[in-house]
Amino acid sequence: AQAAEAAQKEAASGREKAARDHADALRVKDVLLEDLAAQLAAARTAASAAEERSRGLQSARAEASAGADELATARETVTAQETALRRLEEALESEVEARRAAEREASEAREGVAKRDGMLSFVSKEVESVKSLFAQKEVAMEAEAERKLAARGAELAAAHEAAAAVRRRRRSLARTAPLLDPAAGRPASAAPSVAGMFGWGEPGAG
Repeated sequence: AQAAEAAQKEAASGREKAARDHADALRVKDVLLEDLAAQLAAARTAASAAEERSRGLQSARAEASAGADELATARETVTAQETALRRLEEALESEVEARRAAEREASEAREGVAKRDGMLSFVSKEVESVKSLFAQKEVAMEAEAERKLAARGAELAAAHEAAAAVRRRRRSLARTAPLLDPAAGRPASAAPSVAGMFGWGEPGAG
């Protein structure tokens, strides 16, 4: 039971650490996502402004040839900003996927911890059940042993009492046997003793 409790505490500590680590990772990813979103918004604003400049330069190209260089520069700026925008969008998509993966890992970690907790709880209950069964069996065995000892004691007491009764009976017959021979009109040596008739041996032998 102590091992199961220690394992439960260790699992709980691991679960809390894993939750804190995942929470920290998610906060970092949230900050990155917010930063990327801000950069994306800024890039889109810049791109929109560049497009506006590009349209203005296109309309002014007929008025001055100097506007052609500015238009080319604006287009290059728009192209670069569009490239940067695509990269930011790809980075944002990667971060979103990474966050989803982190959330899946956190969910799997929580499920694993819950399964381990359930197994530890089951093992702890089984250990307690086995202990209870052993305790009940031990009590039953002790009760049975006491019952058998009591029965044996009663048998021994009965046997002692029977032996005492036999001894008393033999002594009584040993005392009355000499009195029976003269009444029968024959010598005492010719008459079988009462103790001998019953197979108890000669009087006084017990």
